[in-house]
Amino acid sequence: MIKYYDNFIKMLDEKFEGHFERVSFYSYLTSVELSLTSREIKEITLASYLHDVGKLAIGDEILNKPTSLSEEEWAWVMKHPLASLIILSPFEVESEITNLILSHHERIDGNGYPRGILGDDIPLGAKIIAVADAYDSMTSYRPYRAPMGIKKAIMELERCSGEQFDPMIVEVFLKLIEKRSDLFLKYHSNFS
Repeated sequence: MIKYYDNFIKMLDEKFEGHFERVSFYSYLTSVELSLTSREIKEITLASYLHDVGKLAIGDEILNKPTSLSEEEWAWVMKHPLASLIILSPFEVESEITNLILSHHERIDGNGYPRGILGDDIPLGAKIIAVADAYDSMTSYRPYRAPMGIKKAIMELERCSGEQFDPMIVEVFLKLIEKRSDLFLKYHSNFS
């Protein structure tokens, strides 16, 4: 089972061009900066690595579409946290980890998905993953747009703080970018 799991993880990161690794790394750094327990850090790091596994259930024609998604296509994308739980079920992943995966697209204002939970009902680890995921998505190539520079991504995180993202997590994440720019620039050289 372990060998199968390791091969599965390797295949995921190749398919998603390092997105899982980067989100996991940013989530790990943020968790350490928040002085979370070693157990919490491990759970968040693993959940962040697996956060988008449900996208395997979405066709490449949707994931790689160079234009805006239709309402029907967007509805499929919004199902990926639930699909993650189904895909991971044979691995018997701990419920704390699957809850973080399920909740990583929830928003502080309650307008997220799949459950529409808000504020303190969103697990701290999911709030961390949400910021790391958004930052990496903005600063990475997507079929529908070129990568944003780091400064523009920072501005977007600040703009969405308090609505989409937990303000405390955004603040810690942005301090990390400033304090450890060497680690962030390792993945993204476009600082404009």
